[in-house]
Amino acid sequence: MEDATLVPLFAETCTRGGVNADAILAGVTGSTDWTEVAAPTVNLRGLEQVPSRLMTSALRRPESVRQWRRTVNGRELTLVIARLPDRGAYRHVCALFAPDIRYGWPYFDAFEEAMEGISLSGK
Repeated sequence: MEDATLVPLFAETCTRGGVNADAILAGVTGSTDWTEVAAPTVNLRGLEQVPSRLMTSALRRPESVRQWRRTVNGRELTLVIARLPDRGAYRHVCALFAPDIRYGWPYFDAFEEAMEGISLSGK
């Protein structure tokens, strides 16, 4: 079931300050819409199963993981911000998880457009 609110919510949340980790974290912690989960349960290593051109091995040993929940249109969403080791090309991951979405392809065009808005490739 496609949800037109997901890509704009991801872009608003995870691209704050042009993907600045401190700005993203400040936006989430300063929002009353997100409720932090005391003990994160998300399986970051599970993201390694997602086909990608990027190296995902950094997800095996994040320096820190924080998780939040929010309900949008009756669906409980999970947001994860993980700090990755200094030695990698990427310093953090911001991921939005939504239940009952089987395929990502209906979101590709909107995601690519949102990323182009901050001069990133959505591919």
